[in-house]
Amino acid sequence: MGGKCDVEHQWVALRAAAVLVLIAALRSVIALIPDPSAKWDRIAALPATKINLATASWVELAWLPGIGAQTARSIVAQRPRLGAPLTLENLACLPGVGEATCDQIPVDWVIRMPTDSTSAQPPPK
Repeated sequence: MGGKCDVEHQWVALRAAAVLVLIAALRSVIALIPDPSAKWDRIAALPATKINLATASWVELAWLPGIGAQTARSIVAQRPRLGAPLTLENLACLPGVGEATCDQIPVDWVIRMPTDSTSAQPPPK
């Protein structure tokens, strides 16, 4: 009789070990799932410099609220056809970006570019 109980105890112990391994594996997989609120933590950790929409890489643009990696890549690809420096005002005109997205971006996070081409030139000597 003792042999049968020992085998049952071994199966119970083996099942318990398998469950613990499964729980550990699930925890490691869950840890890989990005937390949507983590983007705000990364934004808070950014340096105090402002982002220049006209020259920023897609990685820098993706940090802005409402702008993901795909939209940031699209913005970088469309900048050359705009001709003028990219500002928050004309960013809303790009496909994939609208006024609602631009309203999410704090104005003080972005370098304000002069909109008048004459004001961008240095003063005469």
